[in-house]
Amino acid sequence: MSRLSAEQRKKLRDDQFCGPERSFPVNDCDHVTAAKRMISRYKGPGDKGSIMACVKRKEKSLSCKK
Repeated sequence: MSRLSAEQRKKLRDDQFCGPERSFPVNDCDHVTAAKRMISRYKGPGDKGSIMACVKRKEKSLSCKK
């Protein structure tokens, strides 16, 4: 799984995140998978259903295999 440094994360565009306050980076398929695994533990602001819908849209647009 790819990792983002703080510097790399700062350089990502806002549309490469799902959730409030840039909480879930979904810039590639590895991060889509990570977001799907971590959403159940998320306690931050925002609706988990809306965040997950965003993750699924990104998964489809990136053509990630299921």
